Amino acid sequence: MKREVRPIDGLSDNDIMDAIEDFGPDIKKLAKGLGVSYQAIYWRIKKSESLSNFIQVEREKWVDDAETVLRELVSEKNFNAIKLLLESLGKSRGYGVTKGELTTNNTNVNLNTDVSLDQLLDELDNKA
Repeated sequence: MKREVRPIDGLSDNDIMDAIEDFGPDIKKLAKGLGVSYQAIYWRIKKSESLSNFIQVEREKWVDDAETVLRELVSEKNFNAIKLLLESLGKSRGYGVTKGELTTNNTNVNLNTDVSLDQLLDELDNKA
């Protein structure tokens, strides 16, 4: 059964900003929450400078929240969080991931997900 889609013309920018705060800056979820089509909300945001700026600020808040959680996970020595951090932000310090191996300072370590962080650190120490 298809859901009924209402016209977006009846929504003010403030209505849409309130919905962005309620449903988040994901356009698909926003459209569903508002009961409008994806295309309608996408183009409405695209043509409105205030909505475009607002949704960008909300997306930045999401990234800030994700960074906070990532920091917590790294401090708890969560292997996957550390791997993600080194794959992305660690590139400037020589870390990289190729074909399932972490590379740093010409040392390769197999990133077997069954390996604990302590085992990974021991392996890096032994190869250094």
